[in-house]
Amino acid sequence: MIEDKFSGYETGRLLAWEKELMSSLDRMTGRGIWQVRCYEKLGSTMDKSREVMKDLSKGNAGLVLTQAQESGRGRQGRVWQESSTGFYGTFIFKSAAKLDNFFCLPLVVGLGISETLADLNCETHIKWPNDLLSVGGKKLCGILIEYVREGDLNTFLVGVGINLQGEPAAESRAVSIFTETGKIYSPSFIGANLGEKLFRSFGEVEESGFVSFKDKWLSRTKGLGLPLSIHVGREIVTGIFRGVGPLGYLLLEVDGVIKEISSGELISEAALC
Repeated sequence: MIEDKFSGYETGRLLAWEKELMSSLDRMTGRGIWQVRCYEKLGSTMDKSREVMKDLSKGNAGLVLTQAQESGRGRQGRVWQESSTGFYGTFIFKSAAKLDNFFCLPLVVGLGISETLADLNCETHIKWPNDLLSVGGKKLCGILIEYVREGDLNTFLVGVGINLQGEPAAESRAVSIFTETGKIYSPSFIGANLGEKLFRSFGEVEESGFVSFKDKWLSRTKGLGLPLSIHVGREIVTGIFRGVGPLGYLLLEVDGVIKEISSGELISEAALC
């Protein structure tokens, strides 16, 4: 187990969660790889993970998990709306591999979560790049990835918010795992299963990028061949959804020409819901 210099005096820690997660992740991925810190409440797991990452070296992984967070955030600077019970965590991975391999990481993370939830009989599809929607088109999960360069290592902070039980009051098009399946899962259970999936997927991305994930990702999206509009900067681009490229970029056919779009926000979701 990685030495945790904070364990002696940091307050608000959920040590029972930490023990359970460490035991599960050691069994699933290998002893001594993970550092896990769990809290009753945080401002943001993403912010706290920037402290934890300093104690991790290449090949190690981390997870910061909280019962509640006061200032969670999502893509495009949005505030993440919490459900009554949810998974609010940030996974930490480090690599010395070339950064080009990781352009696809948002899509791979979305796929990993979708596959993990499918194992719990909660089927989802992925709205590019990585929002997870229920079969009925309601949002179940949000993902935010931040990148930090530390010397010769690339550090990736993978923030994940999943509605486990109850829907956020401010989100009319949201749904929870409980609503979809009738089953209640603890944050620590989700953390262990998702941690294993993302750890193994991250290693595969290190080796070969998006190659082995592309077809699986396409099988979990919707709307191929249908019209799609996306907000890119100040421009709205409309075309036909033609899938994703070898780096995970969106392929949009506009006036007969295929355009690759590396980032943006879908504003017309009919094709993907």
